[in-house]
Amino acid sequence: IVLMDERIIGLRLELLNLYSQRNSLSFNFRLPLETLETIFIHCARAYHDEDPGSLTPTVPSWVNVSCVCRHWRNVALNCRTLWTYLFVTSPRWTDELLARSR
Repeated sequence: IVLMDERIIGLRLELLNLYSQRNSLSFNFRLPLETLETIFIHCARAYHDEDPGSLTPTVPSWVNVSCVCRHWRNVALNCRTLWTYLFVTSPRWTDELLARSR
């Protein structure tokens, strides 16, 4: 059973690798990083322009750009300007936003 479990884990990792390779061929992956950053910042700016200074009970929808795929997550997390669009939901998120904006 242990050998089968190890093989299953190995196959899952191989499958994840294949998904990543396939995703790297998509149009979204081929966009320049600067273009993705500009789009992400525009989403954050548009969200905050709709209701500036409001306290939101949940994380704003623009944060979802970091959940589309691993590539978009890396771009979003490394875009410091994106995380300067502050929102207050909890002390944990406030600390995370401050860390990401540095």
